[in-house]
Amino acid sequence: MNYTEIENKLSSIAGDKYILVFSGFSGLGYENPAQLEEKLENILDDTIRDYGRANILVVAGATEEGIGTVYRLAKAKGIAILGIVSEEAEEMPLATNEQETVLIPDPGKTWKVLDENGHSYMVNILQDRRGVFYALGEEKSP
Repeated sequence: MNYTEIENKLSSIAGDKYILVFSGFSGLGYENPAQLEEKLENILDDTIRDYGRANILVVAGATEEGIGTVYRLAKAKGIAILGIVSEEAEEMPLATNEQETVLIPDPGKTWKVLDENGHSYMVNILQDRRGVFYALGEEKSP
């Protein structure tokens, strides 16, 4: 898929939905997955309250681990999902199906999801649209 086709597919999927982009740990996971799930549940529930589940699109990196937990939670709530991931993940188990996944060319095998100008599709999906980009790390106890 070339860059124009990628942009067209992303625009088609995003439409006029309110977009929640989630970035965080993937394969490394989280020390406290229950804390992550609670945070994600709160974000999703608040957004459903404000925009309605049919008007929301959850975007992350397509893999199931770590931040990918958001896909399971979003699906259970009836929220549309989209995975934007490097073509390096093509042979991995993904949390999204073929229609919900956009594989980004990655000739350098970097796992980055960049357009031809070096800009992240994870950020670009929000350009000229309503939504929020969440970068969720780990909250450590003192």
